[in-house]
Amino acid sequence: MGSAARDYYCVPRRLAYSLGAFVLLLAVVVPLAAWVTAPSWLPRVPALLDEDQPIADPDVVVLKASGESNEAVRQAARLWRGGRVQQVAIFGVPFTPDNLVMPAHSPRYEQLVEQGVPVGSIVEIYQGDDIYEELEAVRGAAQQRGWRRVLFYADGPGSRRSLVAARRILGEAGITVGQTTFPAPWFDGQTWWRPGQARTIVFVRAVQLGFTLVSNRT
Repeated sequence: MGSAARDYYCVPRRLAYSLGAFVLLLAVVVPLAAWVTAPSWLPRVPALLDEDQPIADPDVVVLKASGESNEAVRQAARLWRGGRVQQVAIFGVPFTPDNLVMPAHSPRYEQLVEQGVPVGSIVEIYQGDDIYEELEAVRGAAQQRGWRRVLFYADGPGSRRSLVAARRILGEAGITVGQTTFPAPWFDGQTWWRPGQARTIVFVRAVQLGFTLVSNRT
């Protein structure tokens, strides 16, 4: 009569203690090392959320209606004045928490006019409830106006998410996408992890980027 098969294995006590000590050591050392070395690697985190894509001879430069970088507006106006783009477009909803009612124009509209861009060369695309719908509206405007090469001027941190979505949404229509990132005026890459709004925004945008990377939405 054969012996019954065992459903367990004997592990030497010394090995079990050693494995437990190793796991405990990892649980303590890894977080401690991360905390001690944080000043050296935390400033690099926001750069992972941004991405630029050079593009030659764009037909249009596109700004986010809610963007905050004045330098992006100046650079867009400079491109138009230099004859390097046909038009400057503004996309997204021109609404901020400071507005009690929806404004007729994004603040960037007036800034572009002040920078010498004529009203007839500014295209306003105020459609969509999220980044995907907003970019679908840009795609529709591009197809209607014959834009084949679109350059986005985006605010950081978090521009990589917009570029990933734009490549999918505009790319499926055969439109070439480029992007240049401009740092937001309120953001300090050397201190963002301290308690405050900047830390919250970085974490939120990191989560948004993760969802965009794993999503197939176009």
